[in-house]
This record gives sequence, C-alpha cells and structure tokens, in this order.
Amino acid sequence: METKISQRQYAAMLGVSNTAIGKAIKAHYINKGFDKQSRKIVVSIANEEWGNQMVERKKTLLERNRKPLGSVSGNCGGLALPSDGSAANGLILAFRKMVDELQSLPTKCIDKIICSNNRDAAFDILSSEISHVIQHLGRMSTNSER
Repeated sequence: METKISQRQYAAMLGVSNTAIGKAIKAHYINKGFDKQSRKIVVSIANEEWGNQMVERKKTLLERNRKPLGSVSGNCGGLALPSDGSAANGLILAFRKMVDELQSLPTKCIDKIICSNNRDAAFDILSSEISHVIQHLGRMSTNSER
C-alpha cells in the first residue's frame, strides 16, 4: 500500500510551503501523486513527479549561495591585525570553522525539525543545535589557547 499524507505534511517533508504544493497540484506537476478522492499526496509518485526535483533545486541553490571566504588582512571589523599575519591566520581559521559549523546545522537537524509537532518544537530543536555549536566552538578556542 502506498503512503498517503496531507499536503501540509508533504510540504514540511520537502521544506516548501503548503502553497507551493497547492500550486504544483493545480499546474499538474503533481498529477498521479495526488489522490483526488482522499485529497492526499501519494508520496512515492509525487516525489517522482515533482518532489525530487524540488529537493535537488533547493540543494543547488544552497550550494550556489554558499560564499567562499576571502583573505583577511589589515583591518577586520575595526580590529587592527598584526602585519605578520599570525593573528590574521588564526582568526581566519576560527572564522572558517565557525562558518562550516553553522552551515552544517540544516543538514544536522532538518529531519528532527520536519518531524516536530509544531513551530515551538522546531524552534527548540534549532536553538539547541545552535547552542551545541557555540559550546563546541568555545571548547575548541579554550583548548587552542592552552
């Protein structure tokens, strides 16, 4: 038996709005994957028709928007850096690590967020993950100072 879920559940699963799912149904991007009698989404068919493309498109946009870090020299946010580059190199490494950790958050917690019952639960999950990253980075900086 095929798994059928509501439009809202399918939207949450893909990380898109319920409106996007409604528009995809109206435009017949999701055709066989929508059971008109029960008004439910047949996940496997809808994914083949439309969902897999949306997931790939979102991944592509995420990668495209991920900006590479440039070099830091001279002045960083009003902080004068030594010209020998020692502090700058340490700052660049710490900043890159922070960026990598923060950019990995969606991958780490998306499944938990999708399965959460409500917005408050999703917020708590994301807040907890951010807190873990900050604590991890804090431990790293403390260890590197020793």
